[in-house]
Amino acid sequence: MELSYTGQSPPLTSEEIESMLKENHYARICTHNKDGTIHAMPVAYRYINGQILIMSLIKSRKNKNIKRNNNVTVLVDTLNPVRGILIYGKAEIDYDNVYEQELTINETSPLSTACQKKSCSVSLKPMWTRGKA
Repeated sequence: MELSYTGQSPPLTSEEIESMLKENHYARICTHNKDGTIHAMPVAYRYINGQILIMSLIKSRKNKNIKRNNNVTVLVDTLNPVRGILIYGKAEIDYDNVYEQELTINETSPLSTACQKKSCSVSLKPMWTRGKA
């Protein structure tokens, strides 16, 4: 899938978007609350095989919102230089392979076995992406 930009300039190239997604490990995910408001949360992520991978607690508001409406927005940005990438897509919750997924995201401090039982991974394959410098 080619990542592209439409809208205001100056746009990031597909290569710049891909590089930024691989180099950064923190983002904000936005989900829809029951009342229609937006729930935004900072998260650690990894960009692997064209997907954003995030760990989450099963009982979190983020997961409850995704179960109800899986349309999400993820913002990956940097301050120096100032640039950002908005990613729109449909999130999927995975309750299997939590330990392996957690190791992928948090290589230095994986979850304990007790925490793994309360966690799941959320993956997002971008449907539409735009980046701006």
